[in-house]
Amino acid sequence: MIAYLHTHDREALRKLIAMGALPQTELFLLQRFPTILFQLGKSRFAVDEELASHIYVHRL
Repeated sequence: MIAYLHTHDREALRKLIAMGALPQTELFLLQRFPTILFQLGKSRFAVDEELASHIYVHRL
């Protein structure tokens, strides 16, 4: 579950919001290497570590 997003980079925040990465949304981590792959709802996203570092989660 996404706890919060933290970044001062407006472009990164815009990308995350466009993906649907919002607080209280379930996020499933599928892969950590070579890229980070996660699922939000029925959509999967591959992102680099820089973008992923703005997502803070709490485990369920």
